[in-house]
Amino acid sequence: RTNALEFHGGESFIVQQTVVPFEGAFEVGDPSRNIRRVTVTEFNPRNHAMIAWESEQLVETEESKVARAEVEEGAEAPSPSFGKLISGGTLVNIDLAKSHKLHLPIRWAPEEDRTRSSAIWASKDVYEELSRTRTSTIYLDPVNAVSQIPNNDPQVLETLNTLRDTTREIADRVEYDLMKAEGDLVEWPIVINGVEMTVQAIKARSWFGEIVVLNNELNPLILKVEFNPAMEGMEAGSEAMNIIRGLVGYEVSEITL
Repeated sequence: RTNALEFHGGESFIVQQTVVPFEGAFEVGDPSRNIRRVTVTEFNPRNHAMIAWESEQLVETEESKVARAEVEEGAEAPSPSFGKLISGGTLVNIDLAKSHKLHLPIRWAPEEDRTRSSAIWASKDVYEELSRTRTSTIYLDPVNAVSQIPNNDPQVLETLNTLRDTTREIADRVEYDLMKAEGDLVEWPIVINGVEMTVQAIKARSWFGEIVVLNNELNPLILKVEFNPAMEGMEAGSEAMNIIRGLVGYEVSEITL
């Protein structure tokens, strides 16, 4: 089952996130409100790939916001109403051979995006290292990823500055980009062609957080990224950190072959 998950042109998968930017702020909500359908337009295993994506984001309408804000004290607020925000783009030059750099969905541009990264796959070199030596360097670059998103949230900016300062302080003693595979292969739940199944996957962790990689040398898709930096003295559950965690992280919820 796991080894049969090879991509060909026209096949697709769905990426979900819990936080997305909207009009200079951040929309936080159920992952089902933020659907990104990725269509594989070209896939040469262990070499290169190209994808097209379309994002469908449910955002609360201005009329709904006004109606809920004007509710008198003690009265029951109406349920929010949502509209669809559609965007899309393409990623070309995806390096499935040697790249150790990811290009997280939050950074995908709504146009042709020419990346020399492995996007959200583990490249051939990374997959082989995780499988054989159990360690590999993977550059998530989460601070810059979020920093490039226009926002007006001072707490998010302050937390990003703290993250940036911390990585500089620990750089001489912590290899924060070094991913280490954890334990045995895991059975990972996912929907394939509309059916709930499990596939074998590699879990690996770095200082920044955790990734889950499909255990398929011809299609080592990174099924999940969880941003959870090992920072001392910072409240992991703060609102700003939860926003950053939701922006950086994602999960592949469904594959259609």
